[in-house]
Amino acid sequence: MQWVDIRITRTIDDFQTLTADPAIAQTIENAIKEVKKLARQLNGFRVLHVNTLKSGGIANMFDTLISLMRDVGLRAERGVLEAEPEFFESVIPLHHALLGMNIHISERVWHLHRYYNCLNAKDIPDRYDFIVVHDPAPIALRHFWKPPLRAQMFKSRSSTCWIWRCHSNASAANKDVWTVIQTYLKDYDAVVFTMAGHEPPSLKANRIYYIPPSIDPFDDKNKSLPTKTCREIVMRFSVDVQRPILLQVARFDPAKDPIGVIDAYRIVKIAKPEVQLVLIGYLASDDPNAWTYYKRIIQYAQEDPDIHIFSQLNGVRDLEVNAFQRMAAVNILKSIEEGFGLVVTEALWKGKPVIGGNVGGLRLQIKDIRENDDGSGYLVSSVEECAECCLRLLDNPALAAKLGQNGKRHVAQNFLSIHHLRNYLKMFHELLAM
Repeated sequence: MQWVDIRITRTIDDFQTLTADPAIAQTIENAIKEVKKLARQLNGFRVLHVNTLKSGGIANMFDTLISLMRDVGLRAERGVLEAEPEFFESVIPLHHALLGMNIHISERVWHLHRYYNCLNAKDIPDRYDFIVVHDPAPIALRHFWKPPLRAQMFKSRSSTCWIWRCHSNASAANKDVWTVIQTYLKDYDAVVFTMAGHEPPSLKANRIYYIPPSIDPFDDKNKSLPTKTCREIVMRFSVDVQRPILLQVARFDPAKDPIGVIDAYRIVKIAKPEVQLVLIGYLASDDPNAWTYYKRIIQYAQEDPDIHIFSQLNGVRDLEVNAFQRMAAVNILKSIEEGFGLVVTEALWKGKPVIGGNVGGLRLQIKDIRENDDGSGYLVSSVEECAECCLRLLDNPALAAKLGQNGKRHVAQNFLSIHHLRNYLKMFHELLAM
């Protein structure tokens, strides 16, 4: 096991700065008070989060969460599974299988899984009150971890509470793979999913919790930026800030339906010739499928000068994404399948109206204005509906502003890192009371 050095980079007091916005001030004040109250009773408790990646979106979210846990008095740490590269490559299909793909996991993969979980389990000392294991790669740690000799001799239960956190929508998980995972889950005290409905119907667990992911409102992707700075950043990429921008930030992946977004843009452009489309995605060097699909998107754009396709290769990183989201007239995530979709949370936090696919965690974030007076956007199921909603927002700036305000308030109430912390602290309290 490799222990990740995490310094306190985020504090609860940072959130006091958000109370300058009167629309969310009371919400933030209440969250701060609740967290401090919960934390007082957990002062000094030790928490270990275990995953397989040192960096990346989920790993960065851990670091903010752990930083906040430390700030309120918990002794939180993060460990990363230590293994040869072949292990990390071999367990990628486990994630796909959880999403429901019909994948056969060979005995060699399961052997590697058992071997490295067993090896790393020996490195985990019996000093933690809570151990949170994230996703399937390290799930067997609990099975191979041995409680102290004294507890074994007297057949007493270790005081360590083990929790498995699944970040995937496993409602249609591959049955063969889930059967193996379920054998490991019997040793856990609780399991956590992003939202109700993400767990397989056959799940057997002692306790089930639902904790959505969160955004850090102070990092480069979400911090407040002056309009002038946003304009300058967007203009560097030859995008006209005087004309309306439709934006989708998402992996170059069929599940995010960028082709459908281009089709919706083309319908909108008939009525609004001035409109532009920006697609921002990430290209992993070791993902040939992403590169293939990226080339298909380029080809489908047909050299339209008003379709801009960017990635980190063009210098688009967190700060640039922040600026584009703030300058966009409409933010879109037209997914046809989705776990949660934090890019929607990010756009809503910036006070922008959002159009999302009517799937998965997008339903948790976007309240459709057609069904809710306090709606924050639209949930759509077709290209035509997406285009229609874009036009409605472009034609009605007052409506767009209202949806943006509602969306920011919704995020402030549910999906900031302080709420992530609060939800974990609540779970810890309940598990201690068992």
